[in-house]
Amino acid sequence: MEPCTLPGRVGLLGSDYPRLRLRPAVLQGDKIKAGQVVMRDHRDPRLCVTSPVAGTVQEVVIGAKRRVARIVIARGEGATVRFDTGDAHTEAGLRKLMQDTGLWTGILRRPFGTIPDPEERPSAILVTAIATEPGAADPGPLIRAEAEAFATALSALERLTEGPVFLCQSAGADLVRATGRVRAVAFSGAHPAGSPGLHAERLCPPSPDRPVWQMGYADVLALGAVLATGQLPSTKVVALSGPAARDPRLLELPCGADLGDLAAKETTTASFRILSGSSLSGSESRYLRRRDTQVTLLPRELPALTGGAPRGHTPALRRKALIPHMALARSLGPDLPAMALLRALSVGEADQAGRLGALGLLEEDMALATYLAGGGEDFGLRLRAVLDRLEAS
Repeated sequence: MEPCTLPGRVGLLGSDYPRLRLRPAVLQGDKIKAGQVVMRDHRDPRLCVTSPVAGTVQEVVIGAKRRVARIVIARGEGATVRFDTGDAHTEAGLRKLMQDTGLWTGILRRPFGTIPDPEERPSAILVTAIATEPGAADPGPLIRAEAEAFATALSALERLTEGPVFLCQSAGADLVRATGRVRAVAFSGAHPAGSPGLHAERLCPPSPDRPVWQMGYADVLALGAVLATGQLPSTKVVALSGPAARDPRLLELPCGADLGDLAAKETTTASFRILSGSSLSGSESRYLRRRDTQVTLLPRELPALTGGAPRGHTPALRRKALIPHMALARSLGPDLPAMALLRALSVGEADQAGRLGALGLLEEDMALATYLAGGGEDFGLRLRAVLDRLEAS
């Protein structure tokens, strides 16, 4: 990895934590440590967000319903919180450690894409260690560089479920030796081979009474680091790519890194768009979002592949004739009836969509279908409308 000048600010976005009613735990002007809690859920204070850097709180922005919209921190000198790992060998101790560090809020629960209740036990845990979207970095070398910590974290996750912990990896990757209830499963081919929705449907289809948790490999690496050192890593490896990127490469950036500051030094054009994520499923954002491990720079005149709305934005849904073709039929992988499911989503048939596999999917799983259908209809938004109806029923 070639070095870059770290952005001077990080911005932590409330919208990255679905359904949490986040309240600030710091005030503008406060000096904070790396790893310090900066937001807590109003309903369950065990669910929190921590700062990846030490510095000074520059901005606290409150949005609708008094929830935190963002907290911006100017990076500076300061101490790092050291977490007590003494009880992490027990289930209760591991849960508390993940909650105290903020790693718990990196988990996504399927169905519905929420952050799980601290007391919930999933039927299985999916760890995504394969990336097939445009411009994505291969997780394999990153995991092998921290192989012992990664294996320790995978084994620790067994304490949170009575079911399997699936490591979803590329064919031939052989990232860890499967032991106990850790099961390595290989997926091959182009996108959507790396889609967690495909993995869930094939390995452990979720339902409301049998939830499945999803974690990205970067969070598992972070858990391994905490278990080994008692400290959260301050950065994660991020792939910088896109036609407007001067030097596409891997960078080490803190979560919430100011992408505007970064892009000003890394772009080839004066007019550009910044996506946190890939050109397929990413969203325009000034700051690196919680679960993203990609940054894409596009010339202003070049749209993202989906042409869809940014995450967190819900414009009026448009209906467009759905024309079947082979690529679209394969857009959700080989295990889901894509055309039937897309039609059900298009007309809002929630029960039918649920029977066809919608409960195992989230918005990012629909990005390829949206692109292949011409981008006239955002199937991610359609899916969210259906999931909300199914959850309420």
